[in-house]
Amino acid sequence: MSSNSYEKRTGGPIHLRVPPDDNIERLTCNECGFINYINPKVIVGAVCTWDNKFLLCKRAINPSIGMWTIPSGFMELGESLEDGARREALEEANLTFEIIKLYGNYSIPEIGQVLFVFLVTILNKDYAPMDETSEVHLFKIDNIPWSKIAFPSVEYFLKNYVQDHKSNNFRFHSNFIQKYSNNTIDFYVDANLRKNATILDKNNRFILNKIFFQQPHEVTFRSLSELIRLTGKKHYPVRGKKLDKIIRNIEKNILFKTTLGGCIIEKVNQSIIISKEQ
Repeated sequence: MSSNSYEKRTGGPIHLRVPPDDNIERLTCNECGFINYINPKVIVGAVCTWDNKFLLCKRAINPSIGMWTIPSGFMELGESLEDGARREALEEANLTFEIIKLYGNYSIPEIGQVLFVFLVTILNKDYAPMDETSEVHLFKIDNIPWSKIAFPSVEYFLKNYVQDHKSNNFRFHSNFIQKYSNNTIDFYVDANLRKNATILDKNNRFILNKIFFQQPHEVTFRSLSELIRLTGKKHYPVRGKKLDKIIRNIEKNILFKTTLGGCIIEKVNQSIIISKEQ
């Protein structure tokens, strides 16, 4: 490859064009065909909880120096999401934890970043500020320094944690699904119904698998509403609070049975059956 194919300051390909079988302009080398794919950066973090409190770090570096954040940072090559979150917590707060679940994701397509956040339980008591942190503190829910939170993504997960803590129902959260248009949400609802709900007979009895309830909340809610209308009263106005309670009970209980909108909703082991109320 000759030096003419490279910008001398950066040593990279300089020809911006759409490669074959692609639809995005990328920097390429016209001689060897090398394509410089620029992909989003992956960030990992953790909402770290202990005794009904959670840990925040005050940033000692820019951006947002002096503001509070959760332990988080960019992944390194060779790491899993879990390993990256553990490393960042150790580097920023000398913190070790046990992972409860993957709590959510936060997409920032404008700057090419995707954040994955775990919900975790703190294991050690000797957490402390490290090189990039000036202070580490355990906050009660009522004492969150909302005006001094470093990033919108951190505020997003903290607010969801507060709501989940009140309801004792810690869901998976995604800022991206909440920004979808109604048409896009309808697409995911339709996919959820096709893949995870099976009609049993001509009486419109449906059996749902557990994946049906592992979708973002808006998708699960609308999917279940649609099945209730199909099975029971077609024009029944499904109430949000009632349906939310049913979804929570289905997620928590091994055995569960209730009625809503002319339907019987019953959970037996890992299966949920919806049938018309007689």
